[in-house]
Amino acid sequence: FEAGLVRLDHAGAIRLRESTTSGGVRATLGPSGFDELADAHDDVVYGGRPIAPDDLAAARERWPELLDEVRRR
Repeated sequence: FEAGLVRLDHAGAIRLRESTTSGGVRATLGPSGFDELADAHDDVVYGGRPIAPDDLAAARERWPELLDEVRRR
């Protein structure tokens, strides 16, 4: 997840800081593929939900799609 945020920063879509939150990235990006990525991340990291194989597969698929989406803007 953090690597994806770094890539969003390098693409100029967000300005990554230590204080960056999922909610802040959502507000900056607006409706996007980030929402599902952030929901899964927050559920696992902060909600204590065990990570599932589907989470990994979705992240591998959705991060590149999101980066393509923000680069086209």
